[in-house]
Amino acid sequence: MENKEADLSFSPSFRKKGQGRSLPIPPPEKNSESRWRRRFLPTLLFAFALASSARADRPPLIRIGLRASAPSVVLGAGAYFLTGSVPRREVKYRQPQEILPAKTGFFVGKERWGNKITIEPADPEGVVTVNKRPFRGAIELDRRGAGIRVVNRLSVEDYVRGVLLMETSDQWPVEALKAQSVISRTYALRNRGRHGSSGYDFCPSPHCQTYAGASAERKTTDAAVKRTRGEVLVDRKKKLISAVYHSCCGGSTESAENVWEHGGQPYLKVVRCGWCRSSPRFHWMARVPYALVDQRLASAGYHIGAVRAIGILSHTPSGRVYQVRIFGERGTRDLLANTFRNIVNPALIRSTLWAGVSKLDGAWQIHGSGWGHGVGLCQWGMKTLADNSMTYGQILRIYYHRVEVVDWTE
Repeated sequence: MENKEADLSFSPSFRKKGQGRSLPIPPPEKNSESRWRRRFLPTLLFAFALASSARADRPPLIRIGLRASAPSVVLGAGAYFLTGSVPRREVKYRQPQEILPAKTGFFVGKERWGNKITIEPADPEGVVTVNKRPFRGAIELDRRGAGIRVVNRLSVEDYVRGVLLMETSDQWPVEALKAQSVISRTYALRNRGRHGSSGYDFCPSPHCQTYAGASAERKTTDAAVKRTRGEVLVDRKKKLISAVYHSCCGGSTESAENVWEHGGQPYLKVVRCGWCRSSPRFHWMARVPYALVDQRLASAGYHIGAVRAIGILSHTPSGRVYQVRIFGERGTRDLLANTFRNIVNPALIRSTLWAGVSKLDGAWQIHGSGWGHGVGLCQWGMKTLADNSMTYGQILRIYYHRVEVVDWTE
């Protein structure tokens, strides 16, 4: 059938009306493929470039395990998108909603949902409030036996925002906060899957990095994260480094191979550090009850009976205790000093930089310096260097050998 309207749109009178005069009628295209390329290819290339740019600008996602098996979860009032056994839909709650395990799935308030629920804020810049604590990104709830596994899925940039205050102070100089942003981001990207057997990447405790969600965000720490967005540390092969750090080295950092059996990274070597003496834990004394040492060693599989003596077998070149010999009623065991410290209580025995071990009134008494394993960056040294006008790039290259700061995209 002939299309009269189509014929009218290409009539000479229509062109005169639109342009005020007749336009030259272009000659017919000899090659339809070249015409298509000329008209549409630039548009497609531009759209592809925009999409690629958007993907490159999107930070990687990571998953934080908040609770392994909670008996219930309270979702705060607000507007959310919920995804579960029914299609994604927006809900608005004026009152907090208790989420409880059901025979199959969950009850959200009085409504039944499937075995998994993903909760996202209706406002992309908003938060999900769980048990009165706000979190960015999404909250994933999974049935785990009789309980609920609670996981926070968010961008690595938002994760670092929730870490920085917990690992430093918002009162520290900006260059120190920028240095911490880079190493916290590097650590997170390199160690994804650290708790993979549990179904998430990281725990929120000092075992990984201390994370407290959006409640830990501050103006100064957020600014440091934003100004270093996407920046990480790489080695000479352009690979993410193991950006380990500690609170205070006590005067010297340590080579990784002297602390961990899997150590040996060329960028984790001894650095003489004279900048951390302002740390409140530069010197310390620990009193560790006999019973605690006996019980922790037995729980770790070292069944040597009551400990009678602790001997120091060797030191590292930096002065830390490398190996100790534990004399028990039913035998002796040789352990790396850092292993012994972690078995007993690393919050009491703050480092392996010991001045001596003695016995007094039912407890082992250990004098030492520094706080942490001593490998990589010393945070109190970082603070002092920043106080003295050193930039974050300069600080990082002091504590990590032959590394560089680069933008990271995936």
